[in-house]
Amino acid sequence: FDLPLVIAHDGLRLVAMAQPGLCDGSGMDEDVCDALRVLGLTFAEPGLLAAHGWMSGHMASCELGSIATALDAVTAGWAESDWQASPKREAALEVVAEYLLSALALPVGAKTLAGSAALSALVTRMPLVTIYGADGVVQRVALCGVDAVLPPASVCDATLLGSLNADSLATPSGSRPRVFVVARSAAERGALGALGVTILNETRFYREVFLPQLASSSQSALAPELVRSEQMRVLLARLPSLVEEAPLVEQLRRTPLVATRSGTLVTAAELYHPDARMAAPFLDAKSQVPGPEFSSPEVLAGL
Repeated sequence: FDLPLVIAHDGLRLVAMAQPGLCDGSGMDEDVCDALRVLGLTFAEPGLLAAHGWMSGHMASCELGSIATALDAVTAGWAESDWQASPKREAALEVVAEYLLSALALPVGAKTLAGSAALSALVTRMPLVTIYGADGVVQRVALCGVDAVLPPASVCDATLLGSLNADSLATPSGSRPRVFVVARSAAERGALGALGVTILNETRFYREVFLPQLASSSQSALAPELVRSEQMRVLLARLPSLVEEAPLVEQLRRTPLVATRSGTLVTAAELYHPDARMAAPFLDAKSQVPGPEFSSPEVLAGL
């Protein structure tokens, strides 16, 4: 088994069956095989395992659990940064991460995850999930180092999510920092759910994340990002329809989420309607009237 007797898939060399990471790639996508090679796996000539079944104990099959076991073995000593140590590895990681998430989105993939310790370990320690970093830059992180949360599909403002993530990663509170991950499709949302990522609906996102963050950062550099975010515009447009969600409405009342014309954040109760003409001579137009972005008829009706 230590003799170089197996033809590698590239056809240019012979490898030993005892070589770590030796796999049968029959039927696998060529781009995925190329990416896995960059990360340390070696693929035998297609059809070799099918023709010589006795090799099955010495070569990983093309099934998800088997490939994951081989990849987990050859990358066992890698730190999170090792997966992205070069542009070539970064590109390979993108392909392999998409392959794993697509597989986990299927019922058979979720079943494999439940029964494979190697797959569970691999998807936890490799930079598998995507987040927005500062300025909306996309990056990959490992689940083992963060408290991953998937926001509702309607929350897709890269700048907002990047600001929330950057703020959390910059000031860890002794435990794993909470980060908001990105799902690029409904299938990927399902895969992230299978991985144990917390999934928030829209009401929970506003109540547990957006409004508390806005209240706690009203005097910080993050507040302008929240106020200018697409998510704030979505929330304001929905204000008139939220009257039946009493807990959320009460939280909205208490949160300084309205920007005045001077840029200060205050609660709605501290402001006057811009059409209050009789009160106008006694008001400071810069600090007691909603700013322009809060002055549309729909938003004013909600306020």
